[in-house]
Amino acid sequence: MAVSVCVITKKHRPSLYLLAKDSETGERFERVAGTNNKKAARKLAAEWQFELSRGIRPERITWLELVERFEAEHLTEVATSTRDDVMASLRLFVSMAYPKKLKDVNEGRVAKFRKCLKEKYDSTATINKHLRNLRTTVNWASGQKLILDPPAIKELKTEKGTESKGRPITEEEFDRMVSVAERTLGVRKGEWLFLLRGLWWSGLRLGEALSLSWDEWHDGLTVDLTGEFPLLRIPAKHQKSRRHELKPLAPEFAEMLLTVPEHRRTGFVFNPAPSKVIRHPRATNDCAGRMIVDLGKLAGVVVQQDPKLKFASAHDLRRAFGHRWSRKVMPAVLKDLMRHADISTTMDYYVCNEAEETARILYGLVGRKVDQKVDLAQNQAGPDQP
Repeated sequence: MAVSVCVITKKHRPSLYLLAKDSETGERFERVAGTNNKKAARKLAAEWQFELSRGIRPERITWLELVERFEAEHLTEVATSTRDDVMASLRLFVSMAYPKKLKDVNEGRVAKFRKCLKEKYDSTATINKHLRNLRTTVNWASGQKLILDPPAIKELKTEKGTESKGRPITEEEFDRMVSVAERTLGVRKGEWLFLLRGLWWSGLRLGEALSLSWDEWHDGLTVDLTGEFPLLRIPAKHQKSRRHELKPLAPEFAEMLLTVPEHRRTGFVFNPAPSKVIRHPRATNDCAGRMIVDLGKLAGVVVQQDPKLKFASAHDLRRAFGHRWSRKVMPAVLKDLMRHADISTTMDYYVCNEAEETARILYGLVGRKVDQKVDLAQNQAGPDQP
């Protein structure tokens, strides 16, 4: 392509423009320089001319081509789970906003995407996750000079506090779930009970537990029994930090793993069967998640009532683990045990404990016990109060 780019002005327009002309075809196209400084605009013109000479035409790039390039050049450097998460968001953007060309990614398409997300999901956190992933993609394209005027992609405002979609379940509630599993799962109950207890004692996320292996050559998370204490080995591809790490295992979970005979310490640690008619060797993340929710429902373990009824899930077992250990260790230790990237996430587990400790001090100052709080309220009531 024999192309030349020059700087032009337009009446009543504060910014300068760049005009490109192909001497072979006579094709002319322009873009906003984004500045009224002629020296800066000429530099931009030279850069654009170089890109055009190499055949780079952002206005002709399709959204699919951008996604393929983004995946190949950027997502290979992030953790596998992050890559899958971003690609899922980009597929949603296609199904909701219908972009064909890269130039279709504008304020209108983003607004439509936000609207569709709010109709599809109740969780603000889920909506913001998809918006962040789209923003990351658009910002990368802008940095590659593929999008000249990237749209602003703002997240929804969230309420501050520690409110979540669940709560730590109690030991009595966990025992009810175990009892339901023993009654209803028949010949499959052994592996499912092992998984339930593993989640309860380890604090692992469900996907982490199902990927956990005894084999040191395994591509995912592995149990390391070579040292004084059993440890969790995490490869770099499964970490946002892109670092190989060894993490401690809670003593109860380590003891549970050591009950497995040595000749059986091979392959995946947890192997729950997916159904009565076994079509696959083991349950997927979705299948296992639904099974645990079903057990929570049958056991009557409700972890949220508003805005909709929610029964105990695998993540509520993880919350219970964090809540138990927050009473025993300092935040830095719990952060390592829970494998949190941010200490603020870990601190959420301490909020309830701090409130309870403050209440305990207050009751102690007035010489009352917690089980006397009703009597205390009655004693403080005035004569006209019921």
